[in-house]
Amino acid sequence: MTRTERNLHTGTHMKNATTGTLTYSEAYALAQKGAKITHHFMAVNEWMTVLPNGRICFEDGCEQTVVEFWALRRNQTGWTDGWSVFNETPQE
Repeated sequence: MTRTERNLHTGTHMKNATTGTLTYSEAYALAQKGAKITHHFMAVNEWMTVLPNGRICFEDGCEQTVVEFWALRRNQTGWTDGWSVFNETPQE
């Protein structure tokens, strides 16, 4: 399990940022267009996007299918909302 998968799998809050305002479906649609998206459970430097082949790609280069992404979170709550577009501006 990669660092990103571990962080996503634990489902713990890792940001001190405001909770995102997008649902997963809204964020995923943006990611399909090339946007980097993040979730309030992810660390401040973590994001994901969707590649042209439909696989999810994380900031560390790891890839997984949408089925694999949700399989890790099957019994977890909080993943259907709380998404946002990743802010690439370093936070002070």
